[in-house]
Amino acid sequence: LVIDPSTKAQLLFEYCYDINDQKMAEEVLRFAAVHDYERIACVDFRQGTMVQYGAYGDMKPNTVLNYENNRIEYARTTVDPSESAQFLEDCAPQTVIKQLQNQPQYTFITGIRKPDGSHGTSNSRFLPYDQKNQMYIMVRNNVTDLLLQEERRNEQMRDALLIAKQANNAKTDFLAAMRHDVSTPLNAV
Repeated sequence: LVIDPSTKAQLLFEYCYDINDQKMAEEVLRFAAVHDYERIACVDFRQGTMVQYGAYGDMKPNTVLNYENNRIEYARTTVDPSESAQFLEDCAPQTVIKQLQNQPQYTFITGIRKPDGSHGTSNSRFLPYDQKNQMYIMVRNNVTDLLLQEERRNEQMRDALLIAKQANNAKTDFLAAMRHDVSTPLNAV
């Protein structure tokens, strides 16, 4: 608020606010529109916090969480026990920061226990948002169904290749027999 000292009239009213949160939310939403995700969050390694975006059944949107506690809890409750130590190493702040020094994104796969007790696969991806201030976007996808679809497609392609090889062998045998059948009478002439 700026007031003219002589007339006491209001000359200017100025309102300022930090747009970093707004910019982060816009960036997260832009990214979310392009990629499917199970969880998406802004991770601030300097503060040791993460803000999850979107509404999940277990928490309100934009909830600020302790990053370290959250990753340990996820490893304990969701990650396959045989892969927990590797998961904790893969998503440790120093690992993420180091991996993103020379590449545009850092991705790793982890075996998980799905809510129904079956085994699945989760893909975690970190993208730099503000590396100078150690802020990153974290996206986690359950890729179990995608991997199963890919496995089925590969199996279908293997079956098709086997059928094609068998057809090729039958054609080769047929042509060899025909060559023999045609050349045998010609040899007599």
